[in-house]
Amino acid sequence: MSTQPEVDIHAWCEACQCLGKGGCVYGLGICRPVLDKVVTSFCSSFVPLYENASLITLQEEFRSACDKIDDLTRGNNELLEKIEDGKREEEKKHIEFEQTILRMLEERSRSVG
Repeated sequence: MSTQPEVDIHAWCEACQCLGKGGCVYGLGICRPVLDKVVTSFCSSFVPLYENASLITLQEEFRSACDKIDDLTRGNNELLEKIEDGKREEEKKHIEFEQTILRMLEERSRSVG
């Protein structure tokens, strides 16, 4: 339960007709401008100061998750490249094996014939 007094942030935004740098409204919290121009209020949502820490934590966790996804994607791509390299190497060995068998058969047929 918050000990901060309730503030009608939408009314406050309309009354002051401006937002501070970064969307802050005189220390009351964060006020984000609306994208929908039909709404007359400057604020679409309000995050009180005591909740800013949670928002920052979520943003950090999101960035960390994105970094992990990037790392896993790179690792996955490296594994796929290794698999493709292995397939090419196996195909090369298979062709060399077939050629060796054909040479041996040709040599045998010459020595028999």
